Amino acid sequence: AVNMSCRAWLPSALALPLILLTVGTGASGQSAGTALQASSKVTVVLTNVRIIDGTGAPATTNQSLVIEDGRIKAIGPSPQVPVPTGARVLDLSGRSVMPGLVMMHEHLNYSGGGELMRIQPFSAPRLFLAFGVTTIRTAGINEPYAEINLKRRIDRGLVPGPEMFVSGPWF
Repeated sequence: AVNMSCRAWLPSALALPLILLTVGTGASGQSAGTALQASSKVTVVLTNVRIIDGTGAPATTNQSLVIEDGRIKAIGPSPQVPVPTGARVLDLSGRSVMPGLVMMHEHLNYSGGGELMRIQPFSAPRLFLAFGVTTIRTAGINEPYAEINLKRRIDRGLVPGPEMFVSGPWF
């Protein structure tokens, strides 16, 4: 079970793990960026989105997604899904919602050629999230304790990042 990795930072809709694709025209009302400030205790309704469910079925358009306490409570055509009282409603016309990506061979380091490879604890986890990656399995690093400490900080909700399964040093 995911403790608090991306759940503490991403809106409850994304903790499932779902990720909003910010392609297309800007959303009216609140922006997708504003959604990133939502708490998992807030009921969030994503309206007028295209749903890609990851099963291979065709995408469905003009859908609404109701998320309460980090779980999907309702999904269906926007005109038919009731909006709970007090819910934070995000009109995301022109946007898509899909399951988060799970990556199985990832490195958190960068090498500029023959230089020593260094972990990128600030940018790497944020870039994974920006590209829709919500879970990673690392594939070794020359700074294993830095990687383990980053995982712990993400798990505690201190920094944004995907759920991490770390492998430790090179294997």
